[in-house]
Amino acid sequence: MDSDRKIIFIDTLADMGLVKAHYGARVACCATPDSVSFLPLLMEPGVPFLSCLLVTKGEMHLVYAQKDVKVKANELLLVPPHAKVNAITVDDEYALAYLLLDPTYSDSIEGPDKEGVLDGEKTASGNIFPKLYHLDEMKVHELMGIAKQIENAIMIPHLYMKEIMRSLIYVIKVFVAELDSVEEIVPHDFSHKENVFKIFLHLAATHFREYRHIDYYADRLCITNTYLSRIVREVSGKTVNNLLTQLLYDEACRLLSASDTPLGQIAFDLHFNDQSAFSNFFKTKASMTPKVYRAMHRNG
Repeated sequence: MDSDRKIIFIDTLADMGLVKAHYGARVACCATPDSVSFLPLLMEPGVPFLSCLLVTKGEMHLVYAQKDVKVKANELLLVPPHAKVNAITVDDEYALAYLLLDPTYSDSIEGPDKEGVLDGEKTASGNIFPKLYHLDEMKVHELMGIAKQIENAIMIPHLYMKEIMRSLIYVIKVFVAELDSVEEIVPHDFSHKENVFKIFLHLAATHFREYRHIDYYADRLCITNTYLSRIVREVSGKTVNNLLTQLLYDEACRLLSASDTPLGQIAFDLHFNDQSAFSNFFKTKASMTPKVYRAMHRNG
């Protein structure tokens, strides 16, 4: 009979109408707390994906390996692939936000949890057990924010979908690893960070005139402000503001030295509030006014 049992992959759940936002068979996510229909399927033997379940309301009860576990609001339960869940019950009030991960895809994104919590814990008998964490309000807010970015990345087509998704899954790995350790986590694989940094530079070079706040670029990359700031600093040694300011200054210098565009028009084109704001910015960077800089470079 077991040989006739259908293996339930993430895209199988999508075909059954049980998940909506999914990235093929690799990732599914819902950051809007809801009553989840696929929970009973986690009791099926051979479920091959990792389930990250955040209870946001009510309670959920599980039985695995003869252990009874109660999961309350603001608690995160990680159910690893092939976990032996015997029973799942919920109360009438419960709601979940969830992230489902294919382990092969997750393992391809090397993170601080390698060989760790996202793989589950094994006893001497070989059983794989879920992990349970109680989160404070700040951690809940952080996790929900990451989940929303993953959901948005899935639902909104993007040229850099592959790189963005891998970066967001890395963020999840960092988040889970930090629940187990307060030590600074230093990743060994920077390739995904370099990809995100390159995408940021492309976006910055295109939009620095209009947008000079980290929020815009983090939103476009579907990652948090904190994570983008960390990537930029680790890869370049500079801050997001440093890089955007340098692009703005370089463009101002180019316009002043290579054109007769009036200062007021330059200020407008670079989205300063007025000519005075532009002049103050330029004086801070160049230690001279835009007018003096233009005269110097026009004279030789």
